[in-house]
Amino acid sequence: MEKDYIWENLADALMFAFRFSSQQYAKVQKVDPTPLGNGLGLIGIDGAAQAGFIAYMAFELGKVKEAALVARFGSPYDEDAGRCECCGRAELSDGFRGSCVLLATNIAMPAAETIHERMARELVMRHFLPSTAKRTFASIATQFSEGEDKVKKAFYKVANALKTLESQAQANMADVLCESGVVKSSVGKTHKKAA
Repeated sequence: MEKDYIWENLADALMFAFRFSSQQYAKVQKVDPTPLGNGLGLIGIDGAAQAGFIAYMAFELGKVKEAALVARFGSPYDEDAGRCECCGRAELSDGFRGSCVLLATNIAMPAAETIHERMARELVMRHFLPSTAKRTFASIATQFSEGEDKVKKAFYKVANALKTLESQAQANMADVLCESGVVKSSVGKTHKKAA
């Protein structure tokens, strides 16, 4: 008899946990009675408990690994915070922004060595944001009065360090969640190409 898993893969479980909102199902019910996500229809207290369990397991990995998971699988935008005046996009979420600041200080700056914290934060955000929202190397270079080649080289060092960290964090989470029967497989959507 095949065991019932809540999620087919690690990425779906992490996205569910870091994007969970107790109101997400109430919002969608007005338009479509199908619940969001694919965690066997977890809603309400069951959904909150499962999201909390997964988030706690990430917390147990330490702040830096947890930040990498939140930046990758959490929502980068706070849809309830309003829109940016310059571009019309939703504002960055506090969780995403905080994770990027922590990763800039602890991973990006040591990896690239020659960049300061603000540039490190921009490069970390460039790594994690969807491709439609990524800043160009030229715009980052202009902002910090640096050469575009220097920014690109720094970015690839930062991206490699972040990929290594993400792989470690995801492997640790896969061990816990697969062993506990929450996730069927650690194989699935993980991190995207950094460029």
